[in-house]
Amino acid sequence: MRRTSWLLISGWWATFGLLHFFSLLEFLPFEDIAARRSLAWGLSGFVVSLPLPVLAPRAKSPKGIAGLLLLGVLLAVLWGVLGWILQEIADPFLSSYTSYLFLAPSQEAKLDSPLAFPGIMLALVGVLMLIETRRRLQEQLRSLAEVERQAQRAQLEALRYQLNPHFLFNALNSIGALAAEDPERARRVVTQLADFLRYSLVPGGAEGAAWVTLEAEVAAISAYLEIELVRFESDLVVSYDIAADTADERVPAFLLLPLVDNAIKYGQRTSPTPLHVALKAWKGPDGLRIEVANTGHWVETADVPGTRKGLANVEQRLSAEYPGRYSLRTRSEGGWVRVALSLRDETG
Repeated sequence: MRRTSWLLISGWWATFGLLHFFSLLEFLPFEDIAARRSLAWGLSGFVVSLPLPVLAPRAKSPKGIAGLLLLGVLLAVLWGVLGWILQEIADPFLSSYTSYLFLAPSQEAKLDSPLAFPGIMLALVGVLMLIETRRRLQEQLRSLAEVERQAQRAQLEALRYQLNPHFLFNALNSIGALAAEDPERARRVVTQLADFLRYSLVPGGAEGAAWVTLEAEVAAISAYLEIELVRFESDLVVSYDIAADTADERVPAFLLLPLVDNAIKYGQRTSPTPLHVALKAWKGPDGLRIEVANTGHWVETADVPGTRKGLANVEQRLSAEYPGRYSLRTRSEGGWVRVALSLRDETG
């Protein structure tokens, strides 16, 4: 605000000086005299308005605004006095000689008329107040955006802790069942569970949720699905089609897990056995494309409460992390339900 205000008052009085100079030339044939008078009035206006950039941000209440306007009137009077003094110093003889201009309305220099002082100064005060109001509004919008971002982070953390007990219960039951039947596989599942839980502890940054590579996100989902395969056995078939050039693409952590979880949870209600879940990723012309698909058909919200909760959470995160640069579409065709993500690059 301060820098903008200094630039404003500098430009304001420079413009005033030029307008004043050209207005004097209409009836004063001496350009050097007109230039000195314009410089005197422009410089005096700049000097007396120096307190305004400091005081304008403090005028927040109606009382403060009224006080700032009153100060503008007082500064206008001070400007008139200081301008007259500087004008006399610049050219005392000719300034006195041309003082008759203030007494002849037909030849009056409009911009250095005493009647113009309050209007010009109050106009400057008004512009400064508008700039300050705009700055405060932008700060409020930034604060609201930060509050929303923090709320989304808190919601993500809460979602993690809500999912983990349910997931852990099933995982530990699976490990317990494997311990006696297949100890080697039980050890692999324990390792996969440790990898998944380690991934779930990735901390978020100051700007929102943690960002990870797509390769890391897919690895976490793979660990999650390997653990789920212990429960479903041959009733679940998982396939991956991840283009090699997408491995280093950055995405918010746990962006895809709700989609995969939905594919299993609701796919098993409508899909013939076995349930197929497919994860696909590739580079489009303007960014990353991801598709999570499962066999079955679309389940409406009215049929199964919470069907769209996972999608709503994903879309809320996308709107925060990819504002105006994403699309989330669902379609059901050919015995498959497909959820397609389009994440456009910032330059796309």
